[in-house]
Amino acid sequence: MKTSRLMSYEWMVQHTPQEEWIEGKGILLWLAFFFSEIGAGIYFVSIFLDFKPGWLMGWLVSLVLGGFIHLAFLGKPLRTWRIFLRPASSEISRGMWVVLLFAVIGFFQVLPVVVSGLPWSGDSSVLK
Repeated sequence: MKTSRLMSYEWMVQHTPQEEWIEGKGILLWLAFFFSEIGAGIYFVSIFLDFKPGWLMGWLVSLVLGGFIHLAFLGKPLRTWRIFLRPASSEISRGMWVVLLFAVIGFFQVLPVVVSGLPWSGDSSVLK
């Protein structure tokens, strides 16, 4: 990490990248978004085609591959939990809440693909 002395206004007029989290890690950010979106697309299309193994595959690709690569990209991954604290003022925080909602709802939707006989599965006699 290179350091340089900037005057109080120079950061506004000079190119000053945030070196802590992007230097040399741009490919990780690209891969994280790629796998997150590909997984979400597989999940979404599989729902319309009623291809249940695709639900599981899309959910896993989106959350596991995309999520772990996002964590590898972060400069200080142990601080990640703080993203959830300010949804009223942070777009990143709201986005993480949406991802968490997708993870939880997707888990309960994908679970009958792996475990049979759950009350909310399509072949259950509880809902019929």
